[in-house]
Amino acid sequence: MPNTVIEAQEATESAEQAVVTAHEKIATLERKVINGDGKVTAAQITAAKEQAAFAELQASAAQNEEARVREAVYQAELAEFMAEYEEFASTDMEPLREAYNLAVVGLAEFISLVKERKEYERSIRLKARPLNLGGPDRTNEPVWKDRERWHSIVMPSEVATVVDYVRHEAENGYPVSAGRVTTHMFHTDARRADMATIRSAPRGAYREAARPLLDALVKAYTEE
Repeated sequence: MPNTVIEAQEATESAEQAVVTAHEKIATLERKVINGDGKVTAAQITAAKEQAAFAELQASAAQNEEARVREAVYQAELAEFMAEYEEFASTDMEPLREAYNLAVVGLAEFISLVKERKEYERSIRLKARPLNLGGPDRTNEPVWKDRERWHSIVMPSEVATVVDYVRHEAENGYPVSAGRVTTHMFHTDARRADMATIRSAPRGAYREAARPLLDALVKAYTEE
């Protein structure tokens, strides 16, 4: 008796081929009679037909056995899946909900601080204009002589861009700007060093390089 679907399928195919062979034998004997071969007897044709009929019964039995094996395998797989599904459906969602709420609250606080910073930035720009501290080409730096530091403290123009940085860094371990790993004013010196390490990795391997660094960052904050 076959124990696997493959074994049962092979047994069915073998039995079905035996039916084909048996019918081919009948057809061959009948053609010989029609062509005048007197050596073929009625008993031979009858025996061939009986063999074909028996082969068909064996093929039906093999098909039924294959169906039984397939059903047994299906029921086993179904039981295994339902056990796993029940475990999934019964999982305590509270840790995930708590983490989600913390993410919402944390991001809301962050966005609020970003907006405050943007307003402060606008105020600085407006106050700098009448003092003529900008560069000769009227670039965005309010104090031309301090433009290097300005680029390290000014944030992207849109709050949505800042949130995109957060999302991408949380998912991948690094933020991107114009398709490249970037640093910004919110990074600590340690994270700036992390970004340099990630940028030094081969293209296509940034995530692999970033993952342990992100894990270390999360661990450092969650263990505080």
